[in-house]
Amino acid sequence: MLSSQIVYGFIPGKHSVSYFRSRFSDDLPTDYNTVLGALSKSIATLTTQPLIVAKVGLQSRPPPAREGKPFKSFVEVMTYIIEHEGPLALFKGIGPQLLKGLLVQGLLMMTKERVELLFVLLFAYMRASKARRLKAACPQACTRSSDNRPPMRGDTSSSEMASHNHGDH
Repeated sequence: MLSSQIVYGFIPGKHSVSYFRSRFSDDLPTDYNTVLGALSKSIATLTTQPLIVAKVGLQSRPPPAREGKPFKSFVEVMTYIIEHEGPLALFKGIGPQLLKGLLVQGLLMMTKERVELLFVLLFAYMRASKARRLKAACPQACTRSSDNRPPMRGDTSSSEMASHNHGDH
């Protein structure tokens, strides 16, 4: 949860990336979306990896040095790891996680752009198709309704106007 908030907080759409907006108007090229997506996922992974390692420590059997005494908090696990294995041990397994994040998030951002474009094109096609059908149906409906409609009060059709003008009441 925290990881996805970091990812999408780092790039909230295209609005806060003013450098790219000034260079490429409102739409960022797909390459930039891919790079920014991968970068944001990397930052999220680096930020949350110590918490993931601590969570695993909380859920697993305590190390032999603790004599069976389980950890009670994230801070306790993190302190133990730093004291016994060093601070870099909080980043166990970071390599595969970063690689997975780069691939998955980069591809996700790239395909997201393409899918958005496809939906925009689909909706534009549907709107144009509906407009063509309405335009084709309108002349037929308009001529049918004017031929078959009964005269309304105060309505003067062309035949009534002709007889009225010639004095044939």
